Amino acid sequence: MSKPSHLYIVIPAAGTAVRFGDDTPKQYALVKGKPVLLHTIASFQQLPHRTTIVVPVDDVHRAIDTIGDAATDISWGSSTCGNHNSIINHQRSTFEKGRTCLSANLLGHEKVHFVQGGQSRHRSIHNGLLALKDLDEPPQPESVVVIHDGARPVVPVKIMDPLIQAAMRHKAAGISRPLVSTVISVNEDGFLEEVLDRDKYLASEMPQAFLYDVITRAYRHCTDADLDRGTECLNLVLKYCGVRAKVIPGPEQLFKVTFQRDLPALEYELDRLDSRHKDGVPRE
Repeated sequence: MSKPSHLYIVIPAAGTAVRFGDDTPKQYALVKGKPVLLHTIASFQQLPHRTTIVVPVDDVHRAIDTIGDAATDISWGSSTCGNHNSIINHQRSTFEKGRTCLSANLLGHEKVHFVQGGQSRHRSIHNGLLALKDLDEPPQPESVVVIHDGARPVVPVKIMDPLIQAAMRHKAAGISRPLVSTVISVNEDGFLEEVLDRDKYLASEMPQAFLYDVITRAYRHCTDADLDRGTECLNLVLKYCGVRAKVIPGPEQLFKVTFQRDLPALEYELDRLDSRHKDGVPRE
């Protein structure tokens, strides 16, 4: 199966990060002098595809100013980006229902598009998908859309090709990792009810990939309950499109920033990747 020439990537980053415990949301926390979100965007620059990136955020002006101020001479893997403060050359366009998109030449991409997010993860993703159709070059029904998270700044290159191929073949694909902790359920009084067999369950990870027609159809049929309380895109395409996603094992390098204590670990991982690159080892 051939590789898609053009990938569309939606990176929701509108969360307030309550668990992070800081006035600055985790996607804007600095690691190695750059916001976490900028590292996430940069990681997709390593892909051998033409990419269009849409980032739903809490405030488009705040996001683009924060990212733009930090987007000078970022280096990652085989790519080094020079001074991209051409971010002042913002382009504005208005999407339906009043959504505003700020697009900037950032990190060597043709454009990174920042759109208004929602009050939940699913609502932010939905806004990102709606924004895709109004781009100058919108996706086709069979185009591949990758959904990721702004707080997951390490995207192993080696997982992307099998993920994309699985999405092209099966219409939806996700990544999993073995559970680390035992999962239990308790009743409303706090007493143990059930202990799940850890060998039968997996942790769902990101990124995930879908055919554009499938993921947009799923979100069109979502209920408010889905949009407000749901977190799993793979479940939406199963529920509303009858598409059973192919789930492939993910590498150990998958990383999510949830708490402030995760930032030193992220810095260590980024230093490790930089060191491997300096030694001539391709990025994982």
